[in-house]
Amino acid sequence: MADLISVTVEGTDSADDLRSLRQWLVEDDRLRGRVRLAEAPPAPGTLGALLDTLTVTLGPGGVATAVASVLISWVRRQRGNVSVKVTRPDGTTAEFSATHVSGLEAPEVRRLAAEFSRSLDQAPGPAAEPGRTHAAGPTGPQPSPGPGAGAGSDGSRGDHDDEQAAR
Repeated sequence: MADLISVTVEGTDSADDLRSLRQWLVEDDRLRGRVRLAEAPPAPGTLGALLDTLTVTLGPGGVATAVASVLISWVRRQRGNVSVKVTRPDGTTAEFSATHVSGLEAPEVRRLAAEFSRSLDQAPGPAAEPGRTHAAGPTGPQPSPGPGAGAGSDGSRGDHDDEQAAR
């Protein structure tokens, strides 16, 4: 069964940004037919629905890699403070900001895309932490600062050490 992820954009004109991002996504053959615009119900006293989310159906054949690559490429080319937030069905999220990824060199972008792709491909399970948020930075998707996040006593990141041990 394929997972459905939600993608939201925060910036100066989120609805136009979502339309632009959707166009980038559907231009990849692996994503055609998998991307939908979703509207929120209109607020009382307003006309029409508000475009607020894209949904993408994941599946086999490199779909997660395509999503990760397109999202990072799109964010890198945005002006101002634009960010993209991806939410998996289990509630885990990853967020990418133009201010964090725009200056990355090609090898860092490839590594970030690979890490993000792997995180999209991971099946939810008992080890998943619902509601956990990750922010993309120069070293890739990282847990946002909070209880238990940050450098260990040896200066290493605990989640990075876990990822190394899993290989």
